[in-house]
Amino acid sequence: FLFLFLNINTQENELSPFLAKTISGANLRAEPDENSEKKEMLKIGDDLYVFSDYEINGYVKSIDIKTNKLGWIKSFAIKKIKDIPLSTSSGFQESGTSSSYDTEVEISNKSSSIISLIVGNNYFSLEPHSKTTETTENGTLYYTASAPGVQPSSGKYVFEQGHKYVWTFSIVTRRR
Repeated sequence: FLFLFLNINTQENELSPFLAKTISGANLRAEPDENSEKKEMLKIGDDLYVFSDYEINGYVKSIDIKTNKLGWIKSFAIKKIKDIPLSTSSGFQESGTSSSYDTEVEISNKSSSIISLIVGNNYFSLEPHSKTTETTENGTLYYTASAPGVQPSSGKYVFEQGHKYVWTFSIVTRRR
């Protein structure tokens, strides 16, 4: 289990995700800065989930769909393919009240992949077939769920102070 606090807030800007492809080789970086740690070298044609076209220092916040790595890429290195609508069903279910002031979320990963869930400013990563309970901010928050090789899903949900929620991740394969 991994927990990180994201110091650059997507909540300040409307989440308007889209699929993109890299049009040049580029580094996925830990922060929107060319001196930041290189998380991965992306090749031409790699698929990305981009949170919005909002830039910081010429970088956009992205997830490499193949590896599920979260980072920042130069905006000139990508081409927008299509918009991704926000999900209308969040998967969060209220499950009572919390014994604390905070909002609690019980996260279950029923898949065989390591998954990531971003809720507001919090990043949670869970091993396959695991469960954890975490706290998050209150209010209307954006969330994004992702796993390697799977197109991420995003939406927003109202988290009430002192309430508990349950969220379960599974991967459904559809054949065309």
